[in-house]
Amino acid sequence: ITFGCFQSPRKINQEVLALWGAVLKAVPSSRLLIKHSDFAFEGARASLLQRMAASGIDADRIIPEAHADYRDYLDAYGRVDVVLDTFPFPGGTTTCEALWMGVPTLTLSGNSMLSKQGESLLTAAGLPHWIAADKDDYIRKAAAVATRIDELSALRQGLRDRLRASPLMDASRFARHLEDA
Repeated sequence: ITFGCFQSPRKINQEVLALWGAVLKAVPSSRLLIKHSDFAFEGARASLLQRMAASGIDADRIIPEAHADYRDYLDAYGRVDVVLDTFPFPGGTTTCEALWMGVPTLTLSGNSMLSKQGESLLTAAGLPHWIAADKDDYIRKAAAVATRIDELSALRQGLRDRLRASPLMDASRFARHLEDA
């Protein structure tokens, strides 16, 4: 299984690295594709790999990549099975893009408005079971999905249609609620 993260490397703090290390340990044959324009620079790639090594993550399981353009960025989702969200600053646009490209995102519930952004997006998309209550739950959920490839494949095939039908993409509903407010 290939996990992925396409968020800014600035969101990848030591706590995130420790949690991702635990996920990779729980899913021994997995790897992690991290894609961001910063990785066009060797120094950025080297820094990330050094930080990951310090967190006990083997460099041979990490794929740091830059993207040439937006199309390349979106196409890369085809090589990822599950996105691992960062915290306390989860994805926003990147979570929506991942879902649109058929890749579910595993997020960690937070305790502030910003840290709950991933939770809010996944709830609106009808994917509340992809929200981890705590770090142990995050590891359990990541490990469990790696053993249910058929279920994951079925979800991925229908995710864009599911997203279209969800409140997350219901612009008219959003406009009505904004008008009412």
